[in-house]
Order: sequence, then C-alpha cells, then structure tokens
Amino acid sequence: MRDHEAIDILLDRLVDAFETGDRDVARDAFREFDTRLSTHLTLEEEVLLPKFAELDPGEAALLLGEHGVIRAMIDELGVGTDLHLTRVSAIRKLAETLRAHARREDALFYRWVDAHPWPRDSERSPTAPAATPTTT
Repeated sequence: MRDHEAIDILLDRLVDAFETGDRDVARDAFREFDTRLSTHLTLEEEVLLPKFAELDPGEAALLLGEHGVIRAMIDELGVGTDLHLTRVSAIRKLAETLRAHARREDALFYRWVDAHPWPRDSERSPTAPAATPTTT
C-alpha cells in the first residue's frame, strides 16, 4: 500500500500540473507519473497477481482487467499530452479511476500481499520502490 500512497502523491501533482495550464510542466508530470505507474502495474501483473490468482482467480482476473483499462487510459492521455490535447477533466477521470482501483486492491489484494513473506529484504514488500544504489 505504500506504493499506492506514493503514486497518489504523483497523481495529485499531475492534476495540479494540468490545472496550471503549463503544457511543459504537465508533460513532465505526466511522464514521471506514467513511468512510476507502469513499473507498479508491471510488478503486480508479473509477480503478485499470478500468486494471488492461486487463492482468488476471479478477483485476480478483475484486477488484471482494471489494469488493462488503466493502461488504455494512460496510452490515450499520453498521446493527448504530447499533442497538447489532454484536458484536465480527462486527468481527473484518470485520478478517479485509479483511486477506485487502489481502494479495491487495498481491501483484499494488498492485505494478502502484506501477510506473505517475500524473497526480498525483510524491510519492504515487493511493491516498495527499490533502493537507489550508491557508489563509493
């Protein structure tokens, strides 16, 4: 769920950027949001949902279907953003859709995720962003 909170912050920034009307700021905010959300969705689809489907295949299929809808929205908004055609109302609709999806995931799916040990460091769940490597 921590990743959902981070994505929600980026989503707020995205809505704010489109509300300002500054196309460059909106484009940059969209790119940052798109990158983070895509990484998040891919992790869920490739790592978490297949395991969750063993427990609840119907719910896993519904969540995966919602991912398809969200990805389609992002693709359309990305093209619109590049062409300076995306309106703030479309970004608000994306925010509404994503927040409803996150509530659905948090209610069952992420309770299951948080209850299971993962083959990663014990400090974070598999949905937490990876630590940035440091060089010495």
